[in-house]
Amino acid sequence: MVLFRTTWDIKRARPERAVVAWNPDKIRLTLLEPGLIVQSKLFKTTFLYVRRFHEYTLPGGHVISSVTRPLELVVVLDARGKLIRTIYPARFGSSRRKGTVTWEK
Repeated sequence: MVLFRTTWDIKRARPERAVVAWNPDKIRLTLLEPGLIVQSKLFKTTFLYVRRFHEYTLPGGHVISSVTRPLELVVVLDARGKLIRTIYPARFGSSRRKGTVTWEK
């Protein structure tokens, strides 16, 4: 998979995605060991790789260890070009509504 530097810079600059910039290792883990893979309803070559993390770092370096408020990280992939389209934190369970579950751990 390819993540272009410009895509990374644009995505991590958005305030609502700041947690992604503080947890780049979680992107790799989400791709290697997803908890859920969802195929897009609209674009059949687009897949959402989703993984829940109970320990993560907030902007400023504060480490959170939480069972009740896990970070659900979503990495959106274009399977045709093998590109990472976007990365974002999601509300717990919201990714299921975006398409068809093709794999679940």
